[in-house]
Amino acid sequence: MTKLKGLLLGTAGAVLLSSGAALAADPPRAPERTPVWACDITGFWELPGTDICFKVGGYAKADFVFTFEDFNSANMSAGGNNEELNNGALNLVANARAASAGLQLNGTGNGTGDQVRFTARQTRINFDARTNTAYGTVRAFIEGDFFGGGGNETISNSSPLRLRHAFVQFGNLLAGQTWGTFMDLPSLADTIDFGGPGALSFTRATQLRWTQPFGNGISLVVAIENAENMDVRNAGLAAGGFVSDEFPDFVAKLVVSQAWGHVELAGVVRDMRGGLAAGLASGVGVALEDTAGWAVMLSGRINVPVANGKDDIRFNAIYSDGGTRQFLGAAVASLGNAGTEGGVREWNALGQLIESWGVSVAYRHFWSDNLRSSLVGDYIQLDNVTGATSIETNWSILGNLIWSPVPRVDMGVEVWYQEVELLNGFNADWVRLQVGISRSF
Repeated sequence: MTKLKGLLLGTAGAVLLSSGAALAADPPRAPERTPVWACDITGFWELPGTDICFKVGGYAKADFVFTFEDFNSANMSAGGNNEELNNGALNLVANARAASAGLQLNGTGNGTGDQVRFTARQTRINFDARTNTAYGTVRAFIEGDFFGGGGNETISNSSPLRLRHAFVQFGNLLAGQTWGTFMDLPSLADTIDFGGPGALSFTRATQLRWTQPFGNGISLVVAIENAENMDVRNAGLAAGGFVSDEFPDFVAKLVVSQAWGHVELAGVVRDMRGGLAAGLASGVGVALEDTAGWAVMLSGRINVPVANGKDDIRFNAIYSDGGTRQFLGAAVASLGNAGTEGGVREWNALGQLIESWGVSVAYRHFWSDNLRSSLVGDYIQLDNVTGATSIETNWSILGNLIWSPVPRVDMGVEVWYQEVELLNGFNADWVRLQVGISRSF
């Protein structure tokens, strides 16, 4: 009995020892997991548990702006949005009008003299979420910068965030707020100034857009965009008031992108609502009929076979008859003419749509892989202004030098001369020096 008991215990011990050794050598395996989806878009990363490629982007930028010569600096007050050159052009109008009246600007309370402005408001941040599908890219994009209204430079130097872009893209369809369809991004000059030259289109709008590619770099883009017409009535009739918008803006453009560059031909048609002719007593006068405003633009960027093919020529040629909203420099000039035209942006004092045209040309040259320059010139004319002190022409010339010591860092200096001329022949000008430092991510 004793021998049998010993044999059983020995056998059990051997089984336990062998089981322990097996457990130590081959632990239990975890249940198999489904492979994690991998993002295949360069610069993006995968949001865990989803099929979304995600990216945070933007840049931080500091601008140091010095404007020389006496000018009206009222629009450059703390919290103002007119650090950019083209909006700042409104400041020159007071000089020319004071001269035409035989007055000196000094002592008029217009805030005269040289102006210094240091700002970081152009800094921006964006969020981009994409997924590749059988229908094409599904995308959501949101971006903001700090050019919102208000702000306080006295103590906190705060600048509110404002919305720039917010849109959904589903294959060829885009819905939301982004660059206007009429606008040609590749043709914009490489400048340090936020606004850049005025003889071009520079808009953002909420829109519904369809892009139809035809192959060989040719595509057609059509869109309906939010309309924003301004009342034609003068100050006595609450000028600057908005009228109802019955129809959206209709935009179409043909795009050609080839190895030699990029060209666009764009057109826009707008419904211009009527109102009362300017200069009439409040509530009295002849109603103006609704009419159509329109604009056309030829723009592009042409590669130049020097500097390893990096140089390029960028151009915009635009004509507008009531399409002023789509024409940056003409829109700014029309705003400056509000007091003399009786309108705000699209109409003159006779109730006629403002006609305008402009041309801008920029040449960008790379001195080396990390050092580049742009030389930019533009000219804008409003053809049917009626007030003697209305802005008739606006032109400028700019040159810059931008150094990129490491990727995504730009450090540059820019000099800009600008002049506005009134219908009565009086003019005003200024010289601006700007230093900009930015780091994108």
